[in-house]
Amino acid sequence: LPTLLEPSAASVLLVKPTPRWLLLLGKYLGVVLFFGVQVLLFVVLTWLALGWRTGVWDPAYLMTAPLMTLQFAIFYSFSVMLAVATRNTVACAFGTLLFFAACIAMNTARHSLVIHAGEPGYFAHVPMVVNAGYWFLPKPVDMNILLSSLLEAGNYFQQLFEMRTLLEKNAFQPVLSLVASCLFMVGSLWVAAAQFQEIDY
Repeated sequence: LPTLLEPSAASVLLVKPTPRWLLLLGKYLGVVLFFGVQVLLFVVLTWLALGWRTGVWDPAYLMTAPLMTLQFAIFYSFSVMLAVATRNTVACAFGTLLFFAACIAMNTARHSLVIHAGEPGYFAHVPMVVNAGYWFLPKPVDMNILLSSLLEAGNYFQQLFEMRTLLEKNAFQPVLSLVASCLFMVGSLWVAAAQFQEIDY
């Protein structure tokens, strides 16, 4: 994407009467679609191979494709925002990786504080700043928990969090988690489009 935004490439595209935001959105959707097709191909083929070898045909496994594509779309929207702001490929790549790590840390910290609230050495309540950060940022750990629940992976592998405690405290709400992450994606794209509109070539 930063290559597209370089003056030599962008000036050719901007001659066309298409609005700038639509060019950016088209590029974004094209990359997400390309990623989604690759993921779908991988998931379907592994599902067929596992089913053929084991005789277990679990349709829940197919849900990994849309969830992985959605997670990619959310973090790629942040990468688009960085691309418009910096027009630097390295900044986009490393910035997005650092942002992904920060989201994992925030998501993990919030759930750990919820589970252990009231225990010695932990806050009695989850600090407001942690809750605000949790709801504002994308939630990759929640996506992992949702996927593990769909696949009933807890029957075979140790869970990252004590899901029962999270559910008892009404601290894991998958629908709200997905909606909040999608709102972040829309916000990032809106900021990127607004910045792109202001760039002078």
